Amino acid sequence: MPTPPPKRPVPPQKPQQFVKSMSSGKSPFDDLVEETPRHGHFIMFYSEAGEGKTTLAAQFPDPMFIVTSGEQGINLYKQNNVVTNIPVVPLEPLFEHSLIPAGGHPGWIKCLKTMERFADAEHQYKTLVIDSVSGLQDLCFQHGASMLFNGDMDGKDFCDYYRGYTKSAECFWAGQFIPACLQIVAKGYNVILIAHSTYKPVPNPTGPDFDQHRPALYKTIFEYTKKDLHGMFYLGREINVTIESKTKKKTATGDRRFIGVSPSTWYVAKSWCTQEGVTEIECGSTAKETYGELQKALMSR
Repeated sequence: MPTPPPKRPVPPQKPQQFVKSMSSGKSPFDDLVEETPRHGHFIMFYSEAGEGKTTLAAQFPDPMFIVTSGEQGINLYKQNNVVTNIPVVPLEPLFEHSLIPAGGHPGWIKCLKTMERFADAEHQYKTLVIDSVSGLQDLCFQHGASMLFNGDMDGKDFCDYYRGYTKSAECFWAGQFIPACLQIVAKGYNVILIAHSTYKPVPNPTGPDFDQHRPALYKTIFEYTKKDLHGMFYLGREINVTIESKTKKKTATGDRRFIGVSPSTWYVAKSWCTQEGVTEIECGSTAKETYGELQKALMSR
């Protein structure tokens, strides 16, 4: 009978050490695991004009605004005493394509400088609002044209296959703006982005196509931004309509204003920061009431 091979030796076990480390409250991962920092909120509000994005953002604690050219909301509200004591940093407007300066767009540079100062300097503000990122993306494109394409936004190199827009989004939006937002949020401050709304036809393989509301952002910029946002909320309005049975005449009988925080076929949304099961938040009759309802839904940080 052949001799069986020797059994593979079993390495000695030391359960006593494991039990000891557990009972002492220590973990073998203590030197690797870091305490979770207390972050602020990183949220985007988007809607059609006049739905209250700016006044809602102004309800966040101790806000400061960065405002692109043409966005008049916060300044009008200050003039009419709707909001008070909110500092506003205005950005330089867009240039005609033939006049884009060398060295970058001054509005884009000013925005990043303000964000860096907000993150690093000592101050009393707790929320940075950017109104609007739909306008800021156009500064990003002109900045990209200045820095990467010799200021030529109309040439073949910039326009073919949207190369200039895509490259600008990659280098400056994803490479500078989003990291600046995340740095501010990581230090416990809030960053609120305000965007205009557009809608896009969505193909439906099982029925009629439908229109879906989404932020008015270039596709690549939208994807870069959406990836890191804690919340992307749609401020919507639902019109109540009655139809007369005989004449089929339609009559508007009122409306319902809401904040959509969960994706639907009607609008794009995202939330990592609201309580489980919340899909829509009812708006109040004032911005303060609406902010109160939003705070109830937001998970504290």
